[in-house]
Amino acid sequence: MFPCLKLKRLEERLQCISEFDKPKILLEQYITPWHLGSHVLYTVQSQYGDIDGKLVADLGSGCGALTIGAAVLNAALVIGFEIDEDAINICQENIEDHELSNIDIVQCDVLKGISSRSFILKQADSLGVKAEVLAELSYDLPSTYKFHKKKSVDIQVDFYRFTI
Repeated sequence: MFPCLKLKRLEERLQCISEFDKPKILLEQYITPWHLGSHVLYTVQSQYGDIDGKLVADLGSGCGALTIGAAVLNAALVIGFEIDEDAINICQENIEDHELSNIDIVQCDVLKGISSRSFILKQADSLGVKAEVLAELSYDLPSTYKFHKKKSVDIQVDFYRFTI
């Protein structure tokens, strides 16, 4: 086991994250639920020691919930990659509210072309990076856009660990 901020304290920090006022349909912007985000980050740190003092990347960082959570867990540096300028502005406000200095945000489209688990694993292998799926998560995504016909839907998300 690796030392870690208490889960309850991490949950409290992530509950305070400001979210999208108007998520963009074309970017399929959804919020990482604070409960899910805090448990994932807590597990990554407490079971693997992969946050404290490490470089952490958040691909598609949005408003910054996972970015801020990793920073709060004492990552040496967290780099959030996000395409949307509005999301970056919200994230920057969240970073300021949490008084964190170990975060950089880069505006770019890192997710373009990433379409499947096999693609990600193949790309990591070609770069000499070991990639493993730590968790296959499923969580309830509430109706977000007007065109959503169901009240909620379970979505599948893979959580990866990359090591050199």
